[in-house]
Amino acid sequence: MIGGCVDPATPPPVATSAAMTSSTKININTASIAELDKLELPGTKPSLSERIQGTRPYSDSEDMVKKKAISKEELDLIKNLVTTEK
Repeated sequence: MIGGCVDPATPPPVATSAAMTSSTKININTASIAELDKLELPGTKPSLSERIQGTRPYSDSEDMVKKKAISKEELDLIKNLVTTEK
């Protein structure tokens, strides 16, 4: 800080998806419907959360496609938001 002002040469920290950790991701094996509803994104069909919950458990996120809970395109939209890790 210079004279009580924020130094303009120092940019503020920016959160990025690369900084996302498994603790901020939604666990598809244990999340409630309300938590899974946060995954409803443009381009996904209605009832995504019910389809995910209905075909549990998953060993990894690709299992959702293998079990036909979601399409490959839907997985591409949410894969950075979900985990199967505890």
